[in-house]
Amino acid sequence: MEVHGIYWAEYRGNVERYHLIVPELGCPGLLSVPASDCEIVDASLDGLVLTKDTRGKDAFIHPMLLDREYLDQLIEHDEGAMEKFIAELNKQ
Repeated sequence: MEVHGIYWAEYRGNVERYHLIVPELGCPGLLSVPASDCEIVDASLDGLVLTKDTRGKDAFIHPMLLDREYLDQLIEHDEGAMEKFIAELNKQ
């Protein structure tokens, strides 16, 4: 799986790294997975840009996800937004 975003969030008093992924082809949106549930096989950040999340914390995300409304659509599993995202990824 490819990581399309990396951010840090607090959960139950602990700050943990999360990855935004497409879990499988045909999935209607992005899934946020804790780093503790991932095995990193390529630590490259190629294709991701450094930005700030809504809390002002550092995040690395795919340039298409800089549009907050579009990112929200993908997280909320908007199938049209996901089709557009996959089509753009396939062009690269």
